[in-house]
Amino acid sequence: MRHYSLIATLMTLTLCTSCVEKRFERVISTENEQYSVVYNEGKYGVYDNIADSLVTAVKYDTIVYRKLTTVDEIDVVLWNYEVDGYRGLLSVACETNEKMEITFGAN
Repeated sequence: MRHYSLIATLMTLTLCTSCVEKRFERVISTENEQYSVVYNEGKYGVYDNIADSLVTAVKYDTIVYRKLTTVDEIDVVLWNYEVDGYRGLLSVACETNEKMEITFGAN
């Protein structure tokens, strides 16, 4: 039974990825299969492959997957980003896609 569930999940991810590729110039996979980085018109954003929706606006000059961590029993994905000369940290709660941005200042 596990194998059927795994196959269904992989097929869903494949279908979602093909849908995503039609909407963006480039899709970059990350270590966390739930999320991809999407690129369009010189900017980057975070895309949820499972929910088939954007988590962030496509507004970042760069965005890089950092790691998956657990905070208070909640899985959170961390990203480093740059936008308009500022660097920051983006966290996304995997279950709800709630996000928090912390901007550190100009380069």
